[in-house]
Order: sequence, then structure tokens, then C-alpha cells
Amino acid sequence: MSLVAAMAAAAGWTPAPAAPATGVPAIISFDIAAQPLSSALDAFSAATGLQLIYDGALAQGRRSNQVVGAMSPDHALRELLGGTGLVPVRGADAFTVLPADAADPRKQSLASLMPYLGVVQASLASAFCRWPQTRPGGYEAKLEFWIGPSGEIQRPHLLGSTADPARDQSIIRLLADLAVQRPPPDLPQPIIVAISSQSSGQTGDCPPEGSTVRAGQDAR
Repeated sequence: MSLVAAMAAAAGWTPAPAAPATGVPAIISFDIAAQPLSSALDAFSAATGLQLIYDGALAQGRRSNQVVGAMSPDHALRELLGGTGLVPVRGADAFTVLPADAADPRKQSLASLMPYLGVVQASLASAFCRWPQTRPGGYEAKLEFWIGPSGEIQRPHLLGSTADPARDQSIIRLLADLAVQRPPPDLPQPIIVAISSQSSGQTGDCPPEGSTVRAGQDAR
């Protein structure tokens, strides 16, 4: 599961440059076409299982470079972002995409929001892992929502179906009933969450199946 949007975030994100990402191969075969930057970043995250954290406004009007061949995720993301005025900063299981210009006020603003985004991601992962129908793995989804002043999830909706109407409804109900930590006043909104088709065993989002859900339970 990855958080993207006004930003994108990862569960347990910590600023640890050059740290190896759990379960991610050192070399990956990439085939990402030049395209609008936001969709290219989605493709990078899907190919690597790594999360991307960025201000969605930074991607608007920008295009990526083509990335083809076997290389490290770090190298691939630098190639993808070449010439965009943006640079990647490596974390334990995520990359943050920031303006290359150190004076850009968005650079410091985004960095200061990382701890909060990590808490939000952990809350979302815990909620999605609780129910078999919403547990990550085997489906893709992109969600958009706002976080209210008390932490309540507001106006959740899917940006495209998961191909299972019952799952779609379960995801919306889950989000509508969920509350997270109160947001900082400068949080860019809305938040977009991308759920990849990788299993939770690959991403580490969820505990082993059966450890958090009793037999016969299902999403409401």
C-alpha cells in the first residue's frame, strides 16, 4: 500500500538515506515509458514495491524520462526525474521526491510532514489488513479523501473500480468509519492512496494472514 497525492507516504517511513528497502531486489528490470510524471511515479512504485512521498502539485505539468533496463531503484528514479527540477531522497522503504532548489519553500514543508504521513499510513494499513475483502494483494485501487480537523476521513471515493463492486463498497465504508491522528494545519489535501496488487507478504503491510482476522469475519 502506498500513499500518494497531495502526497504519498509509506508505513513506517523513516529518513534513513541509502538504507536497503526490505524485500526489494537490488536490481530490477524497468520498462517505464516517458509520460506524465504522476503516472510514471505510479509505475515506478508498482515495479519496485517502494512508496513515493511527494506533493502532488509538483508533478503537475511535468513529464518523466523513459526508464528501460536492469538497474537499482535509486538509479531508475534519478533517470525518471532527470530534467524535471525534482530529486529523490531515499528512506528506509520509501523515496521522497523534492524540489532540487533548496530555497523552494515546499521542500521544507514536505519534509516536516513526513512523521504525520507515516502515522496516517500505519492507520490505513492496519484498517485494510483487518478484513479479508480489503486486505492488500490481488487487486489495485486508487483512493482519494480529505482528513478533517479532528482526524476523521472525509469524502472518500475510488478513482476507478477494483473490478469487484463488493470490495469497492467495503473500502468506502471502511474509510468513512476511520479516524486518524489530527492533521497539521498545513497538510496539502486531498490525499490519494494507491494500493498495489503486490501481496502484503511482499510489501510487509500486513501481518501473516489469520493473525488479525478470525475465521468467518468479513468487511462490513
